[in-house]
Order: sequence, then structure tokens, then C-alpha cells
Amino acid sequence: VNPADGDKVTRQDIVGHLQLKGLQFRYRTRPENLVLKGINLNMPPATTTALVGKSGGGKSTLVHMLMRFYEPNEGTILLDGKDMKTLSSTSVRQCCGFVAQDTQLFATSIEENLSYGLGRPHTREEVIEACTAANCHEYVSEMEEGYDTRVGEKGIMLSGGQRQRLAIARCFLRKPKLLFLDEATSALDAENEAIVQGAIEKLLVDLRCTVVLIAHRLSTVINANQIAVVHKGTIVERGTHEELVGKGGVYAQLVSRQMSRDASSVMDAKAGGAAPTAGKATEIDQLIEEMEANGGLQMEPEAEE
Repeated sequence: VNPADGDKVTRQDIVGHLQLKGLQFRYRTRPENLVLKGINLNMPPATTTALVGKSGGGKSTLVHMLMRFYEPNEGTILLDGKDMKTLSSTSVRQCCGFVAQDTQLFATSIEENLSYGLGRPHTREEVIEACTAANCHEYVSEMEEGYDTRVGEKGIMLSGGQRQRLAIARCFLRKPKLLFLDEATSALDAENEAIVQGAIEKLLVDLRCTVVLIAHRLSTVINANQIAVVHKGTIVERGTHEELVGKGGVYAQLVSRQMSRDASSVMDAKAGGAAPTAGKATEIDQLIEEMEANGGLQMEPEAEE
């Protein structure tokens, strides 16, 4: 499929309403493996949807499909009521922001990396404003060549936390209508994770865009408008944090397990005569693996409405 084919859309055209209807997908290289199995999901404009589940369950594939990197084998993805297949994938991506687990940068300057693929003229003042919002202007301005500093192949001259903050600055500059966050802080230490998470929270408030968030820790999804628990290509339950805790299902079990681990860490610190410290919450993968090993976690596809 030619990425330029189809109707062109602009940021001004898009409201940001995403709907998935009966979505099924399998990779051509593994046709026997159905990755997504009839996904139905409604994501209203300017809301945050968090995808929670074990790695390999189809969450990243789903996000890549929303950005038109893959087409569904069955089912439909609608953007503001229009089948995405009828839209130019290039123009759709111009309206998207994406922060992955590890940001890819090019061996050019910081400013050129931030504006790559922007699709419109920009000013240095806009770049500085975006970097200030993303908590990275300070370290960039301390560099000898500032925004003209070359970052090296894949951004090797920068730390992981610095690269992630630049990825967020790129989104502030782009002002997307659709924002996708794929475990954006999972590779960082506790200090950098807190800094980057703060920048992400500001991004969500300031841009008022439709957000799809893949979470690696439960602490990052509590304020989402809806949480979808994804397992082996299906949604096993969905709702707000409060609704899912009240249901007492899979998500509630994960929250309970996390709280038990937090309490245990505090007790261990006290027993050792040390003051409890705030560390990273346990990753969702680890929580699920522990509960599966104990036979305490059963995941079944949610009933059709």
C-alpha cells in the first residue's frame, strides 16, 4: 500500500475519536498465530485509554495498527467515523505523536531531531518552548552548542532519560491529535522515570489529545479514562481504575498484589532498621508471572455485550 494513497487529513480536520470494531490481525511471517482476536474498543476524543497486560499480548501491535503500520485482516479502525483504510497513512501519521520504550535519534543536531517529519516550518523559540515543557531545555542549554549539538548515531551522546525527554519535546512541538505511549519510562532508573513521567503528565494536560498508553506499571494508569486489560489478543475486562477494582477481577488482583508487595517492602525495611524508601513499583509482567505461578490468576475474554 502506498502511504500517500487515500484521502489526506490534517491536524485541523481531526477530532480524535478512535473506534476499533472486530479487529483481527496476524503477521504474514506467522500466519498460524492470531495476534488480535476480535478487539472492540471505543476511545472518545481527548481521553486516555491505558492498555494493561503481559508482554506479547498484542498491545504494541494494536498501537502500530492505529498508526497505520499494519492493516487489520478483519474488522475496522475508524477515525472520526471514517475507515482508516480510506485515509492517507502519511497524513494520519503527521497527526500522531509516539514515545516508545527507547527513543531513536539520528546522528544530527538536537533541533533537527526534534523537527524531523514535522511537516511545517518552525522557529527556534517553538523548539525551546517544547523542550522547556518536556524538562530538557536546561540540559540542552548547558551544552556547548546548545540545540545545534549533534547527538551521535542513535543518540549515543545522550543518556536514556535525556533521549526520552527529547521524544516528549518532539510531541510538544508536533502538537498531535493522537498520542501513543509505549512503555515510555520502562527502561529508566527511578530518578529519571519520575522526571520523564512528570513531563508526560504535563503533555497529556496541555495537548488535550486522544491518548493510548501501554503501561508497564500500574501507577501510570490510575488516572486513565478507561483501562483495558489485554491478554493473548483479547480484552478480558475494561473500565476506570475504580470500576475495575470494584469488580474484583484481574485488574483488582494485580492492584492487590502490588499493594501487598509495597507493604512487604516497608516491613522489610523497618525490620532491618532502615527507613523505607520510595523505589520503582513492580512491573506488570512480574506481577502477572507471580500470580500465574501461584495459580491465582485466570484470564478469560470478556463476555460480548
